[in-house]
Amino acid sequence: MEKRTLGTSEVKITPILMGTLQAGKRMWVGIEDADSNKTIRAVYEAGITTIDTALIRL
Repeated sequence: MEKRTLGTSEVKITPILMGTLQAGKRMWVGIEDADSNKTIRAVYEAGITTIDTALIRL
């Protein structure tokens, strides 16, 4: 997958990102760690290396 420059930095990221809010299980039920791990691994193997792990504050 192609990578793009992040803003004016030298950091390169994939244009498609994976959000992992549900993997944190803070506001979600029924999310299994094994499923989250498989999903993240599959995304990485597909070439997506940009993963958003930020926690939102409500």
